[in-house]
Amino acid sequence: MEIMQWAGVLLSIYGLHGMATGRIHAKDGISARAIYRAEEPFQFWVVCACYLLAGMLIYFAVGHRFA
Repeated sequence: MEIMQWAGVLLSIYGLHGMATGRIHAKDGISARAIYRAEEPFQFWVVCACYLLAGMLIYFAVGHRFA
């Protein structure tokens, strides 16, 4: 497994960790901020889905490209 595939795995794990804890960090303007499931449910799930999809895309694209 290549280093970029590990990056994809870690990114997906972070998305799952955010789902489990109810808090995830995302880019907001020039800084980052925490998004909480209880306060902003729609934005929270969108960010979690983006982390999961980006991680899977990196994992499978790198695996397919260099396999």
